[in-house]
Amino acid sequence: MEGLDVYLHVSGDEGLDVYLHVSGDEGLDVYLHVSGDEVLDVYLHVSGDEGLDVYLHVSGDEVLDVYLHVSGDEGLDVYLHVSGDDGLDVYLHVSGDEVLDVYLYVSGDDGLDVYLHVSGDDGLDVYLHVSGDDGLDVYLHVSGDDGLDVYLHVSGDDGLDVYLHVSSDEGLDVYLHVSGDDGLDVYLHVSGDEGLDVYLHVSGDDGLDVYLHVSGDDGLDVYLHVSGGPDLSRWRPRSRSFSRGPTVYRKLYYKCT
Repeated sequence: MEGLDVYLHVSGDEGLDVYLHVSGDEGLDVYLHVSGDEVLDVYLHVSGDEGLDVYLHVSGDEVLDVYLHVSGDEGLDVYLHVSGDDGLDVYLHVSGDEVLDVYLYVSGDDGLDVYLHVSGDDGLDVYLHVSGDDGLDVYLHVSGDDGLDVYLHVSGDDGLDVYLHVSSDEGLDVYLHVSGDDGLDVYLHVSGDEGLDVYLHVSGDDGLDVYLHVSGDDGLDVYLHVSGGPDLSRWRPRSRSFSRGPTVYRKLYYKCT
């Protein structure tokens, strides 16, 4: 064997102890240590001439503890930490030369808490936070270099509450709010750079109430209002035309007969 070196040591005195070391001329180096005296302890280290480096440590002393670290010459860096002492605790971090960055943190001690952050060189940025301590709470934020921006917030503490906002450089803007605390309440607003504007409001607190308004730069104007849950078959579309200077507009609306 050309440069291969293997060393193995096994002991059983009051506890298992295994030691292994393997190395070679091409830069490969493997180190393994396993101990079973009162607690399980595993240690592994692998490295190579191409820059790869792997480190793993597992311990079972009253709590589970796992530590993993992987890195390389190409900029990849992975870090993982898992702990089981009085609650789950997970930490993960991944990064690379291309500016990809992933961060994850999960905790389960007194309540669920999840945190995730992902970013990239193209401007993408994702942030997520989920909490279950004394009530569900979800927060999501996504943004990018192209102007896209998404914001979502969901809360379940003492009542459902959903908030969503989407916008972009192209003029699109969407706003949604749903609440279920004391009564259903839905609010939606959509607008665009071409003049389109949609407004919807639905309320179910002490009676159904629906309000819809749609308008546009080309003169389109639609208005619908329903209160108390009437017979919708009685509603008929109506329209009328009017002019402002050289421009002629047509107005569309609904009327109860």
